[in-house]
Order: sequence, then C-alpha cells, then structure tokens
Amino acid sequence: RDIAETVKILLLKRAHLIAGAKNKLPTLIDLLEARIKQAADVAEDMQHILIYCAPGTHRETLRSIASLGLRCHEFVHTVSLKERAKVLADFQKGHIQVLVAVKCLDEGVDIPETQTAFLLSSSTNPMEYVQRRGRILRRSEGKKRALIHDFIVTPSIEGSIPDALVGVLRREMPRFVEFSSMARNRFQARQAVRDMLDRNGLLDLLDKLPWDIYREARKDLLNDAE
Repeated sequence: RDIAETVKILLLKRAHLIAGAKNKLPTLIDLLEARIKQAADVAEDMQHILIYCAPGTHRETLRSIASLGLRCHEFVHTVSLKERAKVLADFQKGHIQVLVAVKCLDEGVDIPETQTAFLLSSSTNPMEYVQRRGRILRRSEGKKRALIHDFIVTPSIEGSIPDALVGVLRREMPRFVEFSSMARNRFQARQAVRDMLDRNGLLDLLDKLPWDIYREARKDLLNDAE
C-alpha cells in the first residue's frame, strides 16, 4: 500500500469519527430550544434555518427537530429536482422553517434567505467551507445579518492531549480561524478555545492563515503515515 492510499484511508476514518461525534445533535437541540424560547418572548417567527449534517445522520436530525414542533424538510440526493424546487420555494416563504441538508445543497443551490445556519458537518478544505459560508451570507430582502453556529470538535480530555489527538485540533482550526476572523463575536469565540490551544502548544494557530494551517495538518498526517 502506497503512502497516498494510506493517507486517504486515515483521512476518511478521522472524518467519519468527527462527523459522527455524539455531542453534536444534543447540542443542536439545546440551541434550537433556546432559540424557540427567545422567538416566543419577542413574538417572532422562527424561519429560514439551515442545518448541514453528515451523510447518514439527516433522518435522526429531522426526527429530533420535528419533535420540537418545527416544520422541517430534508434536502438530500434522494429528493427529486422537481420536489427540490418546491422545497426551496416553501423555505423561502417560511412554510418550511428548517431545512436539513447534506452536501448536495452545495451544488450551485442559492438560498440567500437563510438567516441562521448550524454546520454540524463541514469540509476541511478552505475553498469548500468558504464557499458554503458565502452562500449563507448572501444578501436578501429584509436580511440584516446571518447567524452561523459552526460545530467544532475537540478532545474532551482536560490538560494536555495525546499526540494522536492533536491532529483533530489542527483539522478544525483552519475553519475556526476563518469564520471567527469576520465574526462580530470574534473575541469571545477565540477566548473559548484559547486555554485549550495554549495547554497543547497550539496557540499560534490563532495567528496563522487558514490555508497555512490546512497544509501543515496534511503534512503532519503524511509524516505519520510514513
């Protein structure tokens, strides 16, 4: 087996592990419940909410969201092109409050009405996640801002983490650095991860460009494979 094949297998295993992190769905539900309460307090309609999840997890995500009383619909490869057009129209009008999607929504689909997005699953490639963020940030009538919840997976170990898990942090940090750099809550977001990065000698990642972190992470994985 050559190095390239070994790296590909390791990347897929790590991606599946991170995509299926068990705390993601409970955290999503907690955030949605808080949002429902907030909307009720100010007599505001909840609508134009987009959720990206990993392939194979969207049905469980749909069931959990529906149990909150929210009108939701899936946007996956099994949805026909004709039905997709209707789903997007209903989402735009607010008839569908929450759209649960996987990667097929990245294929040139325009949904500028999205005001709140929960990214349970994201690519490690800066070009891909910057394009996804751009779709969420597109202007729409009556839209003043977009709220993005990007789910970052970190080891739950207190103190220093094993070398084998350092790669998990390196994998998530390029996207975190990119998203937080333009966020209104940039300072609060970086404070949330600062201590953990500092304990593990990774604090310098906050000052690096996303592409540089991405290349370093891939280089480290390649070295490990050798």
